[in-house]
Amino acid sequence: SRLSYNEESFADDLKSNGYDLVILNFPIYEIDTIDHFINIELDGNPYFINNVISEVIYRDGGADYIERNSKVLQTLIREINAQLIENNSIEEIVVAGPSMGALIVQHALCEMESNLEAHNVRLFFSFDGPHLGANISIGLQKAAEYFEIPNLIYSLNTIAAKQMLIKHYLADSSEYTQGGAPGFREVFQSEINNIGFPTNCRNVAISSGSLVGTQIGIPEAPMFQASAELVGGNVSLGTTIYNTSSFGSNLVFSFNVISPSYTTWFTDLGNQSITRLNSTDSNYGSLDNSPGGFFDIIGRAEESFGALFPMYLDDISMDSIIQIHVENNFLSLFLSLHSNAAIIDLKSNFCFVPTKSSIAFTGNNSLWDENIGCRDLLCTGETLFDNYYAPLNNQEHASLNTGNVSFALSELNQSGQDNSQYGSCNNDIGIVEGSNTICFGNTEEYFIDTPCGETFAAWETSSNLDVLFENNTSIVVQLNNSTDGSAYINYVADDVVFTKHIVGKPSVEYEIAEDYFPEISLNGIYLDLEIQGVYSIEWIQTGGTGSLNISGDNTTAQAMGSPNGPWHIEGYVNIMNTCGTSLIDFYITPTQDNLLDCQPPHLT
Repeated sequence: SRLSYNEESFADDLKSNGYDLVILNFPIYEIDTIDHFINIELDGNPYFINNVISEVIYRDGGADYIERNSKVLQTLIREINAQLIENNSIEEIVVAGPSMGALIVQHALCEMESNLEAHNVRLFFSFDGPHLGANISIGLQKAAEYFEIPNLIYSLNTIAAKQMLIKHYLADSSEYTQGGAPGFREVFQSEINNIGFPTNCRNVAISSGSLVGTQIGIPEAPMFQASAELVGGNVSLGTTIYNTSSFGSNLVFSFNVISPSYTTWFTDLGNQSITRLNSTDSNYGSLDNSPGGFFDIIGRAEESFGALFPMYLDDISMDSIIQIHVENNFLSLFLSLHSNAAIIDLKSNFCFVPTKSSIAFTGNNSLWDENIGCRDLLCTGETLFDNYYAPLNNQEHASLNTGNVSFALSELNQSGQDNSQYGSCNNDIGIVEGSNTICFGNTEEYFIDTPCGETFAAWETSSNLDVLFENNTSIVVQLNNSTDGSAYINYVADDVVFTKHIVGKPSVEYEIAEDYFPEISLNGIYLDLEIQGVYSIEWIQTGGTGSLNISGDNTTAQAMGSPNGPWHIEGYVNIMNTCGTSLIDFYITPTQDNLLDCQPPHLT
C-alpha cells in the first residue's frame, strides 16, 4: 500500500519501465537466548524445579543502529551484483531509501566507496530522508514520559530514534529540553556529516515538505487538548500539548488536577500542576511547525475512532481508564465518563522531517521555515544532492503522489526533469537585496547572488529609475521623479523574474468598508507601511457632519455620524517616511443599504 498513489501503483510503473523491484525489510528477529538458573529453597533445603528458564532476546531491525542496517544493505547489493554477473547483465542498480532508509543507503554506499568496493549503483533516491535529523513533538515526548505510555516510550528509546531525533526527552532531566539523546544524536549526525554522500552515483532527493516556507500549524499554539470531569464534576483533569515556539522558552506540556479532598479516595491526589518547557534558538525557529513531511495523526485518529475532533466520550463509545501520575506512583481510576464529561481535541499535526533536512540543505540561513523555493539550490550550492523535488504544500511523510512519481520516473529514465523552482512565490524577500526606500535624487545599489555563474541575466527597472551602473550581479539606480511613490527593479534569469519593489515617499492606498459607520484602513502598495519606513500618519478632517475615531497605530479610522439621517466626512491623511510625505484625500458616507437598516425604529 505504501507504493500506491491516486489509485495507481508505483510498483506497476517500475515494471512497465523495465525495472525489477527488490524490497529490503528489517523485521524483529531473535538474536540470542539467555538461560536463567532458578534456585528454590523450602525450609532451608534447596530444590530445583525446571532449574533453567530460557529468555529469548530479540532485535527490532527497523529501529536498530543505522550503521548495522547499512551492513545488511551492503550484503544485498553484493548479492544483486553477483546475480547480474552470473546472468552476464550490464545493468546498473537504482537504490531508493524512504525515511530512515535514506540514511541507511547513504551510509552503505559511502562505506563501500571508502573501502574501494564497486557498488554498481547509478542512482540513489532519498525519499523524505532525515539527513539533518527528524522531529517528534517534544511536548508529546514529555507527555509520554510523564504518563508512561508504553508504546511511545519504546519507540522513542529505540537506537534509531535516539540517533535521528533533533530533540529528545532524555536530553535534559530538568523541565527544559534542548538537545538530542545523549551519546547518540550528536555522535550519529557527526558521523553521517563526515561520511557525506556517495560520489560514484547520482544522488536525488524527494521531499514531502513545502519548499516555500509553509508552516505546519502555529508556533506555541495548542496541538492537543483533553479534559475530563469525574465523580459528578468534583474532580477535574486537563492536559495540553503545545507546539514549540519560534524563539525562547515556552510551555510544551501541562497536566492539571483539581481535586477537593471530599473523600478518602482522593485525599492523596489533591491539586497538582505539572509543566514541561522547551527552549528554542531564534536561528532555527519552531521545529514542530517547520515545513516538512508530517504524519497525518489527525486523519488516522479520526478514521480509527469514526469521529471528528473535538471528540466527546459518546462519540467514540468507550469507557475510559485514566491513569494519573502522582509523585512517581499511579492511581488507577476505573471510571465511566459520562456524555460531555470528557473532551479530546487534536488540533494540528507536527513536522516529522523538515524540508531542509530532507534535501540536506547547506545554506547559511538555519531557519527551518525559510522560503527556499525561489532559487535554484543546485546552482547556489545549498544542497548536497544532484537534483531535488519538493511540493508547494506540506504532504504526509514519504507519501507518493503524481508530482513526485513523475519526477522519479524522469530521473529513472534520465529525461532530466528540472528541480523544483517556483517563480510564482514571493520574490520580494531576500532575492534582490538592497534598501526598501530610495529618496528623490538619491542613488542606491541593489545586488543578487546569481543562481549560476553562467546563467544569462538582465536588469529591468521602472521608468522613474535612472540606471547609473549595472553588471550581472549588481545595479546602481537613481530616483528621477519626486511625485512617484513606488518603483521596481527586475532581475531576469532565464525564464524566472525576481522583483524588488522600492518606495520613495510612502506608496499607500486605502479601503473603506461598507457599513453605516464605515472603517477606512490604510495599506502599503507592494510593501507594508513598516517596511516603507513610515513613522507618522496624520488624519485631517476638513468637512462633513460626522467625526473620526482613530486607531492606536493610526492605520485605521472609524467614521461616525448621526443614526437619524445621512452624513459624511471629508479630509486627507498625511503619511510620512524619511523621503517625504504622501497625501491621500478621502470622502466617507454611510452605505445606503446600511443607512436603511440602521435607522431608529420610529423612522423606518
